[in-house]
Amino acid sequence: MPYLRLFSPLETLKATVIHPKQIGSNINMSPKRPFEKLDLAKAFEKINMRGIVKRAVEETGANKYRREHDREDVLLGAIASITVKAEKTREISEFAEELKDIIGIKSFPERSTLSRLWPRIDEPLYEVFLELSFKALKLAGRKVSFGNVIALDVQGIISKCRISRRGFVKGKVANGLKLHLKTVNGVPSKVFFSDASVHDSYYVDEFLEDIGECDHVVVDRAFFDTDFMVKLAKRDVSFTTRTKRNIRFNFIDEFADGNVLVKRYKRVVDDVTIWRFKGISLEDRQTIFDIVTTLGDYKFALALYKLRWDIEVIFRHLSNMNFRLLGYSYAGFVCSVLLFLIVYLLILIYAKLARRRMSVSEMRDKFERWFRWICGRSKPP
Repeated sequence: MPYLRLFSPLETLKATVIHPKQIGSNINMSPKRPFEKLDLAKAFEKINMRGIVKRAVEETGANKYRREHDREDVLLGAIASITVKAEKTREISEFAEELKDIIGIKSFPERSTLSRLWPRIDEPLYEVFLELSFKALKLAGRKVSFGNVIALDVQGIISKCRISRRGFVKGKVANGLKLHLKTVNGVPSKVFFSDASVHDSYYVDEFLEDIGECDHVVVDRAFFDTDFMVKLAKRDVSFTTRTKRNIRFNFIDEFADGNVLVKRYKRVVDDVTIWRFKGISLEDRQTIFDIVTTLGDYKFALALYKLRWDIEVIFRHLSNMNFRLLGYSYAGFVCSVLLFLIVYLLILIYAKLARRRMSVSEMRDKFERWFRWICGRSKPP
């Protein structure tokens, strides 16, 4: 099913089936499985969102200087509002106020107060993101038989806010910000923030400081660095990326891969062999790739590079969720990204626990219909 349904336990009933040769035979038949309507409060309870938020607030000491609103209530209200499609700070305050009794919060700040609270809740939000990421990673499992597939990418955001700087954003030079994201097996696991003037590979050392042996790093050509490939290869970590045009390799041989002629090149740096395969393609034979890898098996390297598309899917989900900045400060930028990533992980975990196919857009549509129904704005979903 394209969206999530929670089913109640089955009950067996007796039904009479009329057969031409035998009338009145009693057999046991199970009825159609009734399902509960999608409920955000039950989703929070299933994931234990309140417990996760409470731990994050306690670890970061976010309530130390609070005057009125509990930071736990602020985080829960903001996450719930984004889940039901709040797009502005004013809507977050309004929706959270209407959801108070349902998600169990005491109070929620007004729009102006919430804007001033962004610097106070960015750290607990990041802790919530990390715990949800760890939970989703355990449910997702591995993409390959050994090691984890780690992807890095950067998404530019065109913005004229005061913290933005001029740089290369979305194919052109403009004022903007950058979101640096790391995924492990298709799950967001770490995120950094910068303005558009910062190079894409600026945070690469921080991204890969916790990498393990036999893992596989797949990145776009913006992260191409032979020294970095050598460093990872000595840690028994493979590295695969697209080839840059100005990099020189020694030609080895060429061979046929179906109807495509593949050329193989090699370059040795500090006793580490780096391979270049030019002309390889996927099974559809429609796209020709030119990749550089520390793996000798070009088919396995290409299959790993194909898994890099998972991080592009996450960026597409954020776009479909109508991601927008909820503030013009750095803390507002950070909280905006973290809130949308938390909602994405929430839906991912919820769908995995219920063993149903996950569709972010349809799940949010269902949550929105449920919210409008409980507020008396529309008919039952």
